[in-house]
Amino acid sequence: MEPPLLKAILERVILFFVPIALGYLWRWATENRARVRGRSEPSAPAAIRLAPPAPAMRPRTVLWLAGAGAILVAASLVGGALWPRGPDRAVYVPAEVQPGGGVTPGHFEPARK
Repeated sequence: MEPPLLKAILERVILFFVPIALGYLWRWATENRARVRGRSEPSAPAAIRLAPPAPAMRPRTVLWLAGAGAILVAASLVGGALWPRGPDRAVYVPAEVQPGGGVTPGHFEPARK
């Protein structure tokens, strides 16, 4: 795969997993805050003060977060189609085959005034 294609795929994969990561981060922060507020006696041993680990996140919640990631990916694809990233005011010079068999790749050149 070419680097631009790999970059585009990685961007979409990261966009998909951002809501899931934020969901787990939110859950960790709220549970940690609840554990800290639940400690009533500061003199109690640490083993007693710590709450048992929370159960895993419900599948329905993960499904909602994955749906939010899918919406982000779809929005990025639509946005990429409506507003492509190309150089402003540039002229595309297509690839050319040289007499010796070499190929010069296509590229953008600044527009001439």
